Amino acid sequence: MLTKVPFIRLLTLLFTLLYYHSILFSQEYNFSNITLHDGLPSSQIHCIYQDEEGFIWIGTNEGVRKYAGKGFIDIFAHNSVSASRPVKSIGESEHFVWFATDRSVFKCVGNYAVEFPLFSKSNPILINAIIPANDSLVYVLTTLGIWQLKQGAFTQIYTNLKTDVENILCGHYSRQEHELWIGTDGSGLYILNSRDYIQIPKYKVLHDSLQNEHINAIASFLDVKYLISVLGKGVIEYNFRNFQYIETPQKNLLSNISGIYTGMNGEIWFSTIGDGLIKYNEKKFEIFLEENGLAENNLLCVNSDSYGNIWTGTTSSGVSILLKENCLLYNARQGLGSDNCKQILKISDREWLLLTPGGISKFNGSFVQPYKTNSKETNHSCAEYDAKRDLLAVGFVSGKIELIQYSKKTIEMQIKCNAEITALKFLDDTSIAIGTKKLGLLLYDLKNEKLQEVSSQLSHLSILSLAKDESTLWVGTDHGLYFVRGGKVSKLIDKDNQLSESAVYSISCSNNFVFASTNGFGIFKYGKSTKMLEQFERKQGLYNQVIKSVFAINDNEVYATSSNGLYKLYFNQGEISIKALIENFNHNNAEFNPSALQTGFFNTLFIGTNRGVLIY
Repeated sequence: MLTKVPFIRLLTLLFTLLYYHSILFSQEYNFSNITLHDGLPSSQIHCIYQDEEGFIWIGTNEGVRKYAGKGFIDIFAHNSVSASRPVKSIGESEHFVWFATDRSVFKCVGNYAVEFPLFSKSNPILINAIIPANDSLVYVLTTLGIWQLKQGAFTQIYTNLKTDVENILCGHYSRQEHELWIGTDGSGLYILNSRDYIQIPKYKVLHDSLQNEHINAIASFLDVKYLISVLGKGVIEYNFRNFQYIETPQKNLLSNISGIYTGMNGEIWFSTIGDGLIKYNEKKFEIFLEENGLAENNLLCVNSDSYGNIWTGTTSSGVSILLKENCLLYNARQGLGSDNCKQILKISDREWLLLTPGGISKFNGSFVQPYKTNSKETNHSCAEYDAKRDLLAVGFVSGKIELIQYSKKTIEMQIKCNAEITALKFLDDTSIAIGTKKLGLLLYDLKNEKLQEVSSQLSHLSILSLAKDESTLWVGTDHGLYFVRGGKVSKLIDKDNQLSESAVYSISCSNNFVFASTNGFGIFKYGKSTKMLEQFERKQGLYNQVIKSVFAINDNEVYATSSNGLYKLYFNQGEISIKALIENFNHNNAEFNPSALQTGFFNTLFIGTNRGVLIY
């Protein structure tokens, strides 16, 4: 009998579903892609494997490629045409890497591949997969049963089962237990003793339950648990005592699996046709789709490298790699005014403002929502927040500044300048410093509503960054670092005139030091009491000299960004250590923006990029 659901309960359910949908699908991750432009011979990727030396072997629709991190190493074969056919499977024995096209098996000796052809006019059999058992024995799964390549010769393995005439799609070999697990196209699952190829009786219940099923992937987790993909139904977990289908948050989520990878940390990864990349761990799912940065949702394989990066092969977009770096990317699809996040303001421990040319958004660490007033101005350039007065100042490319009561979202005052606004800083209750493009530094008296130039010394400079430290205002310009104290403007001069001639993108103050990031000369550290100036560059391990942002947690812990790198600088008793946290963030050609680095929540960092805000 149908019952009426109260409207409030229905509404609550709707919002709950929307909430969990956003958790699963809204964020964008750090994916890197390898395509035809990088040297792949085909955009269709059937298999991926990392060998013991660390090389990544990529099986494409037009041959195999050996990837060495920056480029490809060619694999040579006597018959290059045969080696350029679709590569269906890659594996490794004690001393050799093996790969199979649909017609031949190849043994790689160095970068040369020795061919063992199976297909012929008299034997029109196609290869689906291979399983190297050792250097002299390779199991070959074909469209007509199981074959073995032993001592360089093919023979068919006869079992007196349906597997002898069946299309064998996938398999797994357990060396320790001498078991060969076989998945078929319509006859279910078979587990054979690899010494005599007789079906093992203890698996009869599992075998009987899967009769007439299409098994398209089998994977083992340390030989203590098996995962079996059944086309159209889902994935079975089998722990040698019982088996059951994995429960999914939505129907048919695991019904079209193309590959399974089991990680040592207990994570299970599924590549799917149509549903993207899926991570499963302790009954929790995480789904990665095109909107999250995946190259495409149709995947043919999944594997991992020794660093924990997840490699997937797509049907038409090459290789898509989910990098292990703990990064999320929020952009216009998640609610930003536009993708280009130019500045991040911290309002409280659980609230930040993200400024883009297309507008300002509020961010709580999980969700982005627009921050709107009745302003008609566009093309935002910078902002500043005064927590004591709950006052937000927003600068625009047009030269206007709006002062907004933040909580009320009401505009209290507008200031008009004759140049693009590049930086803002509240100095006290009655004034605000205004950085401009090529018109120097201005000061606006809020009480008397009066705008004036701070000093002719800065009049033709572009102001790139501002930082306030007690009674001192630090000013980063396109030609050096200045400070204003007691109405007097001074410039920091280093012995090589590098800081004094460089653009200073960002400034951050700790208790005893001032840190400045430069365009080409690394990071400078100025001691407030010692008045000593230190430079950190390649000699100290800072390999990128163009530093876009710097943020000091305290005297000893400092973070910095380059165009696509994130670094941690740690000072201890006069010694410095520099660690690259992100070496090369290249999602969709993203670059980190100047003065766009801020602390987040729970030991996270927020980084503004031209493709959104990055959460690390």
